[in-house]
Amino acid sequence: MDEKTAALIARIKERIAEDRLDDPDAPEFPPVSATEIRRAEGRLGFRLPELLKTLYTEVANGGFGPYEGILGLQEGWATRNGEGKTLVETYEEAQDEIPDLPNWRWPGELLPICEDGAGLICLDCSREESPVISFEYSLGSGGVPEVGWQINLRRESSTFQRWLEIWAFKPHPNRK
Repeated sequence: MDEKTAALIARIKERIAEDRLDDPDAPEFPPVSATEIRRAEGRLGFRLPELLKTLYTEVANGGFGPYEGILGLQEGWATRNGEGKTLVETYEEAQDEIPDLPNWRWPGELLPICEDGAGLICLDCSREESPVISFEYSLGSGGVPEVGWQINLRRESSTFQRWLEIWAFKPHPNRK
C-alpha cells in the first residue's frame, strides 16, 4: 500500500472514531475476511477495486463514508438509517429490469456502493482508477411512463480514492 492510501485509511479510521463520539451507541461492523471478499467477487463476476477490498478487510464491513455510508459486504450490517442490503444484493437487484424501461440494462461492472438519497453512488469497476458514478432514474417532465423516464449517469469523481479523500479530510461537521 502506498503512503497516500495508508494516510487515507488512517484518516478514515479517525473519522469513524470522531463519528462514534457523536453516537457512541452506533453499531460497529467488524472487518471481513479475504474469504468473504473472494466469495463476493465470485457472485459479482468481477474483482473489487483494491482500495475497497482494503476498506472491508482493514476498516469495517461498511456503514461509514459519504451519504448513508458504504454498503456492507457481509450480512448483519446496517446503514445509518437501519437495515441494509449487502453490496452484492444491491448489485444483483440493479440487474433487474426496470418495468418501464425494458431495453435498459445495468452496465456490467457498475457497482453500487452507497445511496445518496436520490439514487445510487457506484464504482466503475471496469476501470483501474474506479471512477465514482452517480446513478439516478426518474419520471421525466412529461409524466408519461412510456416516454418520460430518464436515466442520469454522472461522474462524481475521477477516482474512488479521491472521492473518499474529500469526505475523510473535510472538517467533521460537529467539530472545529
